Amino acid sequence: MLEILVHMRNAQQTVAPIPYMLFPASFNERLVEEIPLASLPPGWDIEPPTNSTKSIGDAWVSAASSLVLSVPSVIVPEERNYILNPGHKLFTQIQFGSSMPCKFDPRLL
Repeated sequence: MLEILVHMRNAQQTVAPIPYMLFPASFNERLVEEIPLASLPPGWDIEPPTNSTKSIGDAWVSAASSLVLSVPSVIVPEERNYILNPGHKLFTQIQFGSSMPCKFDPRLL
């Protein structure tokens, strides 16, 4: 939720701009490639993203080296974000649960 909220451009906004849905997903950890925080280039966490960080994602998609990419969160670097590659040949191995509304606590807005 923090990743969504930080990108909301209108500080006056008191509700999420569109209804977001959550989709629980599970996958085998062997299908995850992790990018360690220490291996990221300087400025990896600036806004807007630099070409050097974009190229990491582009190369990962092109190589199709893993189904899931684990990257540090820019908002809380000790946390991880998981990026799914829907074009990967093993994408069907991800198990998705039922969708549910994403409710933003008004105190965060």
